Amino acid sequence: MNALSILKPYLIERRRLIFAGILSLIVVDFLQLMIPRFIRDAVDALTLLKAGHGPLVQSGLKIFFAGLLIAFFRYCWRRFLIGTSRRVEEGLRNRLFFHLQTLSPAYFDQMKTGDLMAHATNDVMNIRMAIGMGLVALTDAVVLGTSAIGFMAYINVRLTLFAMIQRRSLFSDPEYSVGACTAFTCRCREIFRF
Repeated sequence: MNALSILKPYLIERRRLIFAGILSLIVVDFLQLMIPRFIRDAVDALTLLKAGHGPLVQSGLKIFFAGLLIAFFRYCWRRFLIGTSRRVEEGLRNRLFFHLQTLSPAYFDQMKTGDLMAHATNDVMNIRMAIGMGLVALTDAVVLGTSAIGFMAYINVRLTLFAMIQRRSLFSDPEYSVGACTAFTCRCREIFRF
């Protein structure tokens, strides 16, 4: 039985919430990208001496309402995605606990208590983090990364290309950006290895 088949029932059960959470996250990402554009418009108006009281207030209100929408949709994605990961964690812990109750006392004589506790705590917590914040990080990386590059290219293609040359390691070497996390996880596994 592979790991995905264990998680599949939980994810299918809450697929609508996951979809709503991802949509809320995408809305937040795009609103976050719009705020610098609002500021740019206000600064451009000031630079061209076309900014009166009205346009500056209008830019301030746009930023304010974008902030309110960001707060609302951020609450939504946290509720939906992190809530889903908590439910998966709860289901996995219950499943592990019920399985442990079916085992014979001889099994517990052979196994170390620390190993069982590591499975019940660290492993299940890592799965929760992968489902919740892992999904958030993946969506943010794809949406914000692609959109930010698009916004940059819209402003100045040549400057965008120069900036992308400096960041080639992010695309060519995935271990470069996640190396510290991987090392930490490997150390934890070594400590709790049975």
